[in-house]
Amino acid sequence: MTRFQVATLVSFASAAWLCAANWTRPGGTGPAYYPPVEATQIQTDERSVQAMHPVLEYGRFGEWDSTQNYGCTVLVVDDEIVLYYLGADWGHGHRHQLQTLRAAIGRATLRLDGFVSLRADEKEAVIATKPMVFAGKNLVINADCPKGSLAVELCEGDGKPIPGFTRQDADIFTDDNLRAVMTWKGKSDLSALAGKTIKARFFLKQGDLYAFQMK
Repeated sequence: MTRFQVATLVSFASAAWLCAANWTRPGGTGPAYYPPVEATQIQTDERSVQAMHPVLEYGRFGEWDSTQNYGCTVLVVDDEIVLYYLGADWGHGHRHQLQTLRAAIGRATLRLDGFVSLRADEKEAVIATKPMVFAGKNLVINADCPKGSLAVELCEGDGKPIPGFTRQDADIFTDDNLRAVMTWKGKSDLSALAGKTIKARFFLKQGDLYAFQMK
């Protein structure tokens, strides 16, 4: 059996707290071993409500990684986030029957930007961004809603819908795509909005919105 020695346990939440400029460490100042991966409620004003679910759960009882797992730096390979981790089916204090204990390297994968999403059920949800200066010529989304729908409305900085880019003009997205270019009556070119302050409203039903970007 190969012995593994882990000098320090670094949590995902701790790493994010050290690297992010505008991120509030969940759970106060104590140890945090799981990052927030799902918002528990949606409000119209600023909020910080997280559900502390693990990104990488232990294996089920009897499986090789049922008791311990230690992750390392994540990698981006093709269109997936890849995490190699040490897993074991024994805990601290085991001194006997080493021949029955197991430890191995596991490989976990996640879609790009898949750590967190805005999720809507059968009831349509509306997500509005803060004002932002548009840069680029397309609005690209990472979303999964083959059983639902997603439409985007573009607005002036004051919230007034921009003619030609209203919800009524929006083409409905019903797919699972990491880089879907949004369109309005077949039009995707947003060059005319470059440099302008806008807001985006996402109308989401039975699906997940992981990310959006201007390109």
